[in-house]
Amino acid sequence: MARLIAGAVAAVCLVVVVMGAAWVPISGPLSGPAWAGDVANISVKEAYERAEKGELVLVDIRRPREWRKSGIPANSLAITMHQSRGGFLKAIRAAAGDPGKPIAFICAVGGRSRYLQLVLERSGIKNTINVLGGMFGTRRDIGWLKAGLPVRPWQGSGQN
Repeated sequence: MARLIAGAVAAVCLVVVVMGAAWVPISGPLSGPAWAGDVANISVKEAYERAEKGELVLVDIRRPREWRKSGIPANSLAITMHQSRGGFLKAIRAAAGDPGKPIAFICAVGGRSRYLQLVLERSGIKNTINVLGGMFGTRRDIGWLKAGLPVRPWQGSGQN
């Protein structure tokens, strides 16, 4: 029962985050195979290694204020998901270059990146990957910072 309640709370929080960012929420409940685990996931260490080799594009989707506090993964692009859907998609397509190249999303703990991945998959954008544990980690997944992976300061501007 506690697991069900926690899942419902997480889903509500994620919908609020995305709706607040001017995204159109996905239709239907946040359940079923795609939400339950039919998404591509990788560890922070694998994300780092694959980004270093140029096998994927790593994108930190958090807010600028989060980037300022903790920095961003050294081999990532900072493209916040907290903007218009059109602006985000345009930035992602430009960053990926090759439409077949996988894009791995990282956020604070993996919730927003997983939700974003689901939204994009349902919108027809395939080849996306969720970075488990995000920057700070969870009880199950070590985060980027705890893994001791390199970060760099974010040098941009913005109020979010």
